Amino acid sequence: MPMQRPPHPGTGLRDDIEALGHSVAEVAKALGGSANAWLRLQAAHDLALVRQQADEIRVVRISAKVA
Repeated sequence: MPMQRPPHPGTGLRDDIEALGHSVAEVAKALGGSANAWLRLQAAHDLALVRQQADEIRVVRISAKVA
């Protein structure tokens, strides 16, 4: 079962990065993890936010005109 509200992947890291005076690239190398892993964390966070607003989403069908 997915988490109701997974934290943003960068939560808690921003302050540490600034305090240490490192660049994001330097910290990324130290933390490790693949780009796929970080993107999955971001996607889970984004999807949770969309699910919270699901009742407010309105979809309108757009029909394509054929010439």
